[in-house]
Amino acid sequence: MNKAELEQKIANKFPKQIEYIRQYPIYVDRMDYLGRLESRGEAKEYNYRYSEEDIMSAISIRLNPANIKVGDGVSVKLYTDRHAGTVIKVTRCKVVVQRDKATLDPNFKPEWIAGGFAGHCTNQHKQTYTYERDPNGEIYEFRWSNKYGQYGTPGNLTLHKGRREFYDYNF
Repeated sequence: MNKAELEQKIANKFPKQIEYIRQYPIYVDRMDYLGRLESRGEAKEYNYRYSEEDIMSAISIRLNPANIKVGDGVSVKLYTDRHAGTVIKVTRCKVVVQRDKATLDPNFKPEWIAGGFAGHCTNQHKQTYTYERDPNGEIYEFRWSNKYGQYGTPGNLTLHKGRREFYDYNF
């Protein structure tokens, strides 16, 4: 495999999304990396395989104007926390999301160890929630950023595929 073949493979698999996928930072980074390796004659099969895995992983969680629709479950990423929501409106360059009601599983009990200024929660990634639409939920608006290849901007709120509520006990 070479860089051009990998690019074509991804374009064939995601023809409607490829113009947006090419804007994803990981795509740009991996293709630049492969180009540098090829120019020095150092590219190996595993370089292409790992690059493809990284790009496919990004495609699995990133939204773009070609793959988002009303009713989709999404996650609003705040800094380290996430809120689950539902897409309620989509235009050419903007998405409106309404926060869902997320109920933490009552069986989840944070496990703490002492340290630093306060304790440290060791099992926070085991949080599970149930979700339901909340017609009174908070409204978020996101614009597509060609610069960053995503809805929202780094260091601010961003939007990702799938409902995933998360509370960072360690922040």
